[in-house]
Order: sequence, then C-alpha cells, then structure tokens
Amino acid sequence: MRRLPALAEEEGRPTPRVTVGLSIGLGDVPASMIDVQVRSLTEYGISAEAARRSLVTGHPAEFAKRLGELADAGVSRVIGMPFTEDRMRQTELLAESARLLGD
Repeated sequence: MRRLPALAEEEGRPTPRVTVGLSIGLGDVPASMIDVQVRSLTEYGISAEAARRSLVTGHPAEFAKRLGELADAGVSRVIGMPFTEDRMRQTELLAESARLLGD
C-alpha cells in the first residue's frame, strides 16, 4: 500500500482507495470459535497464518487501535463481518470501538 501513490502517479491515475475485509469477534470469544473461523477462512485459499491475522478479537479498544493503524497505512474503508453467534453483542462492541475512535 505504501507504493500505491507512486505507482498511480507513474500511470497518471489517482491513488486507488483501499478496502480491507476483517472477521470480527470482539469480547470474550472462545479459542475454539476462533479456530473454527480460521479454518473457514482457509477455504478461500489463504494460509491459516494470514487467516488468523485477518481476525479482530479482544477488547473494543484493541479494535479501535487496529482501525487507526489501518487508516494510517492508507486504508479508506473496512468491511467487518462478525463471526460469533451473538451479532447484537458484536454490534454493541463495534459501537464502543467507534466511540473510542471519536476521542
């Protein structure tokens, strides 16, 4: 992503916007559920290591920090898909992350 602005300039094009997709499981998510999600993602042809890196788990503050890092790296949009069964709880935790980003 660091090279995108220079490459776009060489081609006379605007720097493309970058979207990242993440699997999200905030709060207390059992390790077994995380392992199931990693295995599921490997079915798309990515390595288990890359699948594990694409997961966002832990406290909403950790997710807020990760979003900040992605923004600093040039990501303009994040599409997050909760992978836990309690989607309403994930929505609440995502909202908490958003509030933390506003500070």
